[in-house]
Amino acid sequence: FPSHDRKGYALQTDFLFSNQSVKYEALAGFKVRLPLSRYTSQNAALLFGPYYRFNDAIIGVLAAEYRSWLFTFSYDTNVSSFVKATGTYGATELSVTYTYSTIKKNKGVRVVCPIY
Repeated sequence: FPSHDRKGYALQTDFLFSNQSVKYEALAGFKVRLPLSRYTSQNAALLFGPYYRFNDAIIGVLAAEYRSWLFTFSYDTNVSSFVKATGTYGATELSVTYTYSTIKKNKGVRVVCPIY
């Protein structure tokens, strides 16, 4: 649920729940989006924020957005009983996401919807 201001700054809240057989994962957090439009003419931004994987880990996220690309670095550290196996070491994750859009701009075609 992004919330923007006039300068393009945004607060994006996220919640994820996944389930497979008897195992599940729930994750919640948020990212702050800082636009870089004053430095470049392209759609670019930096994002950062904390997440919490319920009953398991605290996660820090740092990302860079450029046009349709999102480059994300995250680090999580256990806060559950699993910390006995990992010590105080966490894990890093890198991801690259490309968002492909097939939506074309409306070229003057007007769709009239009935009012009920």
